[in-house]
Amino acid sequence: MELRQATRTIELSGPDVTEEEIAAVTAVLRGPRLSLGPKAPEFERAVADYVGCRYAVAVNSGTSALHLIVRAVGLGDGDEVITTPFSFVASANCLLYERAAPRFVDIDPVTLNLDCGRVEAAITPRTRAILAVDVFGRPADWEALRRLAAAHDLALIEDSCEALGAGGQAVGDGGESGGRGLLRLLPEQADHHRGGWDDRDGSGGRGAALPEHEEPGAGRRRGLAVPCAARV
Repeated sequence: MELRQATRTIELSGPDVTEEEIAAVTAVLRGPRLSLGPKAPEFERAVADYVGCRYAVAVNSGTSALHLIVRAVGLGDGDEVITTPFSFVASANCLLYERAAPRFVDIDPVTLNLDCGRVEAAITPRTRAILAVDVFGRPADWEALRRLAAAHDLALIEDSCEALGAGGQAVGDGGESGGRGLLRLLPEQADHHRGGWDDRDGSGGRGAALPEHEEPGAGRRRGLAVPCAARV
């Protein structure tokens, strides 16, 4: 008897473009400026207000935002950063750009987020930070990660590309942890295809934002962001 295996595609997300978004884009195209215009600052203000921060810095991609965070924290040659193996390659590449070393810790089989129970055992004298990712709209266990970061004096970096507003939370608020500081990346407002499917929650064109509570931090990030900014 021949057995046939039935398969079906389960789509994670898809573009949600309405006439409002189309009108917003065409308004810019009909205007006098296609770069360094007012829309990026408007976006930054909207993001900061939504997550409860004083500032936000817009950049051209989530990868650039992560890279800026890594530079701002001061990670570099010889530093180890605990992160997840279940993510887009940018989660590791942003560390390699600065010659830091990703140290992968396995994920929770239910949440698919970094398994907090395995993180502490992976900390070594060279560990400088934890970089966790909110996977598929489910926030990681940030309370547990904050405690670990505080106990070991580590920076804690949140990649919230997939979870802005998840569970009614304004994730990505850039709050301070008890360690070296909690820096958070907000979602790419983009159709970012990974392996043939769209895993990002937005359709507004590639981009990202870094929330900040203090102006000096925002100023430093903005200075670094100018070469990779996507301002309209």
